[in-house]
Amino acid sequence: AGEKQMVFKQENGKWLVDGLPADASRIEQFFEQLSKASVTSRASTNPENFDRFEVDSKWVTLSLLKQNSIVQDLILGKTAGGDAVYVRLPDRDEVYVLSGVQRYFVTEDIATWRDRSLADFETSQARRIQYAENQIQWDLIVGKDSVTLGTNRLAPVSVDQEKTQSYLGSITALR
Repeated sequence: AGEKQMVFKQENGKWLVDGLPADASRIEQFFEQLSKASVTSRASTNPENFDRFEVDSKWVTLSLLKQNSIVQDLILGKTAGGDAVYVRLPDRDEVYVLSGVQRYFVTEDIATWRDRSLADFETSQARRIQYAENQIQWDLIVGKDSVTLGTNRLAPVSVDQEKTQSYLGSITALR
C-alpha cells in the first residue's frame, strides 16, 4: 500500500519478510485464511466506487508468486464486515466480497510480520549460560552427563539436571 512493498519468501523452510526472519505462524495463519476464503457476493461493477471500497491500486495489492512467477494479483480493500474484505482483480471493474479474510491481518507495518523470538533453540542445544546477579557472575555448564554451576567467587558445583532442564525450558519459552 502507498508504494510500500513487503516481500515474504520461504527459504530453507524458514519464512522471511524483506530478508529478515518472519513470524511463520502469522504467515501460515494468513495463508490458511486465504485457502478457506470464498467470494460471497458482487458489491459493485462501477470503477467510480473503487475509492469507496478501497480497492484502488493505491491500497493493498497482494501478489501470489510461485517460483518467481505471479500466479494471482488481488487488490484487497476495506473490511466488508466481520471476517470479510472487498476485493477485485487488477484491470477488472467488479468488486467482490471475499469472506474468510480479516482485513486487520493484512497490514503494511513490517513489525507485525517480524519474528520477535528472543531465543530460538531447544533445551538439548544449550551447553553454557552465563548471567549476572547481584554482581556475581554465574556460569551454568551443561555437560554430557552432568550440570555444573559456578561463579566468579565459588568453584563449580553439580546441580540437579531435572531442575536445570526445567530452567532451560523456561528460557526457550521466551520466544
